[in-house]
Amino acid sequence: MTATRRTPWLTAVLLLAGCQSFEPRTLDPAREAAAFEGRSLTSPEVEARVERLLGTSEAPARWDAASLTAAALGFRPALAVARARARRATAGITSAGARPNPTLSLVPEIASNPEAVASPWGPALSISWPIETAGKRGHRIDQARAQALSARFALFGEVARTHAEIGHALVARDAAATSAASLARQLEAADALAEHWRTRVAAGAASRVETTPLEAARLEATRALEAERRAEVEAANGAAAAVGVPARELAGAALRAPTDSELASFASLDRSAALERALLSRSDVLSALADYAAAEAALALEVAKQYPDLNVGPGYQYDQGQNKWQIGASLELPLLNRNEGPIAQAVAARSEAAAAFDAVQAGAIAEIESALARRDGFAAERTTLQALVKERQESAARAERQRTLGAASRAEGLAADLDALRAEQAAAEADAAWRGALLDLAAALEVLPFETQRLAAWMDEGEVR
Repeated sequence: MTATRRTPWLTAVLLLAGCQSFEPRTLDPAREAAAFEGRSLTSPEVEARVERLLGTSEAPARWDAASLTAAALGFRPALAVARARARRATAGITSAGARPNPTLSLVPEIASNPEAVASPWGPALSISWPIETAGKRGHRIDQARAQALSARFALFGEVARTHAEIGHALVARDAAATSAASLARQLEAADALAEHWRTRVAAGAASRVETTPLEAARLEATRALEAERRAEVEAANGAAAAVGVPARELAGAALRAPTDSELASFASLDRSAALERALLSRSDVLSALADYAAAEAALALEVAKQYPDLNVGPGYQYDQGQNKWQIGASLELPLLNRNEGPIAQAVAARSEAAAAFDAVQAGAIAEIESALARRDGFAAERTTLQALVKERQESAARAERQRTLGAASRAEGLAADLDALRAEQAAAEADAAWRGALLDLAAALEVLPFETQRLAAWMDEGEVR
């Protein structure tokens, strides 16, 4: 084979060498379920991710909301979906920036009366090279970049929601445990008080009617205690679901709910600072703003499409022994329409994006104001109940002193102790509600547990399924 005849084959090989091949990846439900069951917080991948995102040199001794959120980045399905969407949107920038390929046309001709011509064959070869005008490629890239930015902000918002959900589950777990411990002490005090009155009834010093309310209170405390124990397990399971691991992984793990020092900044945050912080950093607001930028770029693209693209290219034809060369140019004539319909749709889409931004911003403001109102309301209730606890504890102490001096009965002392324990439980519930309100405010502000740069680096790296 001569060099001239090898040239087309070499060209074809070089063109095909740059093509990607398709690799099928099937989903097996049984395999996916087994992989879920094998998830562990102590795996090297989780430890490396936690250390990288939190900037620590070792795995946490007690898992808190931040470290569990870092673990969830590799497990939580909603995060995997948001990450895949962000990557797909980022890949769209490459698609938007791709330039159109030239078209090669080969049109062989054969004469029907070969006796009258030097050769019956008249092959023709031409290349059409499209040239986009009016900056269409730039507008497509601007639109794709805005869409990628919107998807990235949506991913950040999903991370913030995961963090808030885990924090709420940890607070609920601690609150249930505290309430269960308080109810256990109340039940013990109620048992002692009921036993005291049963003894008096057996001695004929009191009526059985007087023990009825005590027995009802004991029954109610028993039911409440069992409910709080179930709530503690359910909260732990909720935290495991938020992370995306089997419930057993958190059942034996050392967990830590958000502390007062970690929530202190939200306890004193005023309305103006909260709104300014949210409107400058809240992901759904920024995502809606990016969506508006994408709609503007789409409108600019449709306006640019009023101007036709140009196709240029050389051509060659062998005609009866003559070599003929052409330089051609073609464009679409905008005679019947000037892209009015798509432009009108793009104008409406931009107005829709602007309205959507206003709705998201108004919703964010309402959510923050609601969280602030809840925080202040629970803070007032918490302060009132803490004062009531102090009062009931002092009353119980006085009853104990009077009993020691013989001025009060044992029943009065037990009743005072029981009242103090009930006040302590109410105060603990109010404290848990106040902590939940602070977490609601943090969620409304979409606070991330680690630096945005580290989160962005995690999003851009790793294997894509």
